[in-house]
Amino acid sequence: MASLIFCSFAQINPNANHKQASTKKNDISFYNSISYHPQRGISKDLHLTHEDDYMENIKKVRNMLCSGEDSFESLVTIDALQRLGIDYHFEEEIRNILTSVYNNIGGVHNDKGDVFKKFVNQEGNFELSPKEDVGGMLELYEASYLNIGEDILDKAKDFSGQYLKDMMKHSEERQTWEHISHTLKYPFHTSVIRHHSEYHLNRYRGGSCMNKALEELASLDLNMVRSLHQKEVQAVSRWWKDLGLAQELKFARDEPLKWFMWPMVALPDPRFSRCRIEITKPIALLYIIDDIFDVCGSLDELILFTQAINRWDTTMIDSLPRYMKICYMSLYNITNEIAYYVFKEHGWNPIGSIQRADENQDGFDGSYLEYYLKENPNLSSENGRKHVKRMISDAWKGLNKECFFPEPFSRCFAQANLNGARMVRVMYDYDGDHRLLDHKKQVDSLRN
Repeated sequence: MASLIFCSFAQINPNANHKQASTKKNDISFYNSISYHPQRGISKDLHLTHEDDYMENIKKVRNMLCSGEDSFESLVTIDALQRLGIDYHFEEEIRNILTSVYNNIGGVHNDKGDVFKKFVNQEGNFELSPKEDVGGMLELYEASYLNIGEDILDKAKDFSGQYLKDMMKHSEERQTWEHISHTLKYPFHTSVIRHHSEYHLNRYRGGSCMNKALEELASLDLNMVRSLHQKEVQAVSRWWKDLGLAQELKFARDEPLKWFMWPMVALPDPRFSRCRIEITKPIALLYIIDDIFDVCGSLDELILFTQAINRWDTTMIDSLPRYMKICYMSLYNITNEIAYYVFKEHGWNPIGSIQRADENQDGFDGSYLEYYLKENPNLSSENGRKHVKRMISDAWKGLNKECFFPEPFSRCFAQANLNGARMVRVMYDYDGDHRLLDHKKQVDSLRN
């Protein structure tokens, strides 16, 4: 798969566009906010009994990457590292391999027809080659999600998706059926990577791309990161309990695990431990403020509360009820604490550039689909859903372009935004009973 995926965005020059964050003092980089070495930091935090094995396996996999002579096999290995969620150990090696492959194929590649020539007939329509297999269709389907606006990739998604759905109806091999089903539901590029790393670990076992060192490293890393996240949840829960808002606001949501999921997904690198904990705090207060607006605040109180936040002035809250004062001061103090941390680490005070934005809050979260159908009464619900899906697809194309060409932003900042979009899929993936089963599964894993 890695070869096809790479070709589908081969027009991107890794030398020019995949820059890391600047090291200038006034530039904000999450990487600079963590002082310890990533692997050793995790080991020290979790008191690992297998630290030597962990470090030795990292060394073996790194040597395997550096000594590989077959570019295709190297790309397959990189694809496996990414799906297993352990590519962060080998950023430099991966960058060097991709740059080498990019240069070997001649740099910028704008003709998408060459990439998909094996799937397209003389009329430009996709058709199945007699020699094509399920693996090729899975590769084509996955690659289509890297679309930055090419019509041929839209056709590729429709063609490969329909083929795979038809294959599921006739497949008698359970493993193949399960893999097709998983790929259709969770395309790699738009899914939360660490949510599915265990699935890929089980699938890779015994495969050609998996050796002992890679398997042991992936298994250890999976357990270590999960343990690290559990410790972070404990820290967030202590903060939330000490804050006392749960006792003061009986009507409000009390879900620190749910709040932690957002930064956990947006910033998966273990080096961002402190960032995840700190970012969870304002997210928690956003949920609480939402409950205040929806449940119990009077109009006059909410207007004054909003003005106090917009002006960032504590003197304006004297006439507010106690629970609003506590919520406001919590938000005020947490924001200033984070700003102080940023200033201390990077020499820049973000308080002065906090943007004030007015949001239309009428106590009702409207459905775009509902409004769209009211404006277009002749359309069916199915047509409305197709319209919404097209809008989401177009939004992903724009996001892909920004992430593949991340300047002027750092690579890790662009990746965090991409991960945030992936999390939105999780938060709106309701089943027929309006349950978020995938989200619940991830939350439950942090409780154990």
